Amino acid sequence: MEKEIFPIMFVGAGPGDPDLITVKGQQALMKADVVIYAGSLVPEAVLKWTRPETRRISSAALNLEQIVDEMGRASEAGERVVRLHSGDPSLYGAIFEQMAELQKRNISYQVIPGVTAAFAAAAAMGLDQNIMAALVCINSKRFYSTTIKLSVDTFCRFCLAEVFFDFD
Repeated sequence: MEKEIFPIMFVGAGPGDPDLITVKGQQALMKADVVIYAGSLVPEAVLKWTRPETRRISSAALNLEQIVDEMGRASEAGERVVRLHSGDPSLYGAIFEQMAELQKRNISYQVIPGVTAAFAAAAAMGLDQNIMAALVCINSKRFYSTTIKLSVDTFCRFCLAEVFFDFD
């Protein structure tokens, strides 16, 4: 009988409060056999959603190759692997280079977004979410302008238009 191979789950841990993780992220942690977490960024309190037998690995001292090797070994052994990143992993996390390495190895993965720290901060301070969204977009300009080849000015205009105007 062939063992089942599960996709690597990139999970956003949210802003650090274990109760602000998404339900889907919490469920992934509860099923995980192995959790590789960004030990320098993700508080261990977020790991409270894992089972006692779950193997927990801090990636703080690991390089990209070591992280991907660990994920690959566990996945090939039929284990459920969660790669736990701070905040929303697709916004500020370094998941793109990990996904590229997994693709080279034909290892499937899924991304479960997390609560962005900026929005948690806005809620805690009673700020308008739209203002915070614009700030997040503008702060992300360097990454996105170089990744999707938009000028910084064009990117900022796009973000502001998306946040403040309803195009429907």
